Amino acid sequence: MYQNGKRLIEAQLSSIKEIFYEIQNDIIITDNIAYNDTIQKGIEIFFSTYDVEFAAQDTPASIDYPLSNDKMELVGIEYINSYLEKLSFENQFCKNFTDHDIHCLLLGYDEHYKDLLINIFGLVVTNLAGSLLVNKNIFKLNIEPSDRVCLQEKLSNLSKDNLDIMLQNVSIQLCKEFNISESLQQKYITSTLMGLSGRLKKAMDNNQLDSVFITLKGNFTQPSFQFEDGVKMDDELFRSIAGEIRVCRFVKDKITIIKREIHSIIDLIDILEGNCIFDDELFEVFQSFEDVELALLLKEVLSYMIGSNYLFIEDEKEWHKKFNCFLEEIDLTRSENIRELSKKINLN
Repeated sequence: MYQNGKRLIEAQLSSIKEIFYEIQNDIIITDNIAYNDTIQKGIEIFFSTYDVEFAAQDTPASIDYPLSNDKMELVGIEYINSYLEKLSFENQFCKNFTDHDIHCLLLGYDEHYKDLLINIFGLVVTNLAGSLLVNKNIFKLNIEPSDRVCLQEKLSNLSKDNLDIMLQNVSIQLCKEFNISESLQQKYITSTLMGLSGRLKKAMDNNQLDSVFITLKGNFTQPSFQFEDGVKMDDELFRSIAGEIRVCRFVKDKITIIKREIHSIIDLIDILEGNCIFDDELFEVFQSFEDVELALLLKEVLSYMIGSNYLFIEDEKEWHKKFNCFLEEIDLTRSENIRELSKKINLN
């Protein structure tokens, strides 16, 4: 029994390391200290000091960043596993919006948000709920003062039970809007919004909805910025990584390797052109990238078009075709954001 239990824990430890690597490679770019310290330092302590044999019940980690819903009764590897799975989902959900918009949201919440113990996902979902309730485009994320007036009128006369029912309906609608079909993730969004009920009722009673539904603050237009690529790997290492990706059976494993090993846009493009990823896998790979990576790929596609003297249709590379199809199939607002971001990137 002891040996079997130990093997189970070791297998789980290996599994959550993969989740942690994915989180590290796809973080929200934010100035919030608790978020950054937890991911960059705090959780790493667990993997370096966790004692499988003699202290499996201990949780040697420094976790300051609060989740929207956290099972504090769990301990040891079970707690870390739960924490990382939820953090991964929160991050992926927030990736529907640009890091800049999330910065403006946090700035609207508090100018000193970098020092606060706040949950980014919870603030995002709350504003989305407000947008749905006033029939706004939820991908804009912003709640205007006039929207809060409408929300006050719409919600103020609701009983606690009716307010809860409305929040449950909003959570269902949110899951539909963002194509969230996994039951645990659906429950996570529902729990987040249901946890809002008491605070929302109190804010309405005191006419202080601005403490719940936030108006974005700051420059809404992303400034142009200089892009500095990562170091290109040597040929031998690249061939090794490309071979590892090529033999993977599942596309999610290919994505994990790309996120962990590829650190320059040059290497990423070489992987896309190196017969490592098949046509039917490209959409899922593109979907795993954040907007700035997609904007860089778009810049490459457009520069190739110009460099080919506009013989784009004849000479177009296969991944270019799939990438253009990807931009046409995703949400229009996100596609436009990627195109605008691409225009603002200055390459060295």
